Amino acid sequence: MHECLATMDSGNFAVALAHNLKTEGYDARVIPTPCRISRTGCGYCIRILENHIPVLFNKSSQMGYVIREIYRVETHNGKTKYVLIYPA
Repeated sequence: MHECLATMDSGNFAVALAHNLKTEGYDARVIPTPCRISRTGCGYCIRILENHIPVLFNKSSQMGYVIREIYRVETHNGKTKYVLIYPA
């Protein structure tokens, strides 16, 4: 199962959403946004398993937060690649 990175407009939104997901038993971690995918001023993103993305969208909608982009984290020959999966 791949891990994914979800970017938001604010690091505070990422922290609040990840905390909410953690309290419901999901492995959501706030990490620094890799420079290769950072497009907004936000320095933090949420790292979550790909199969938990529907829960991420549902919870972010309930909290009034917008997910800007989601990237799948792939590793090939020891190099990390970020593949944009949302918006498609």
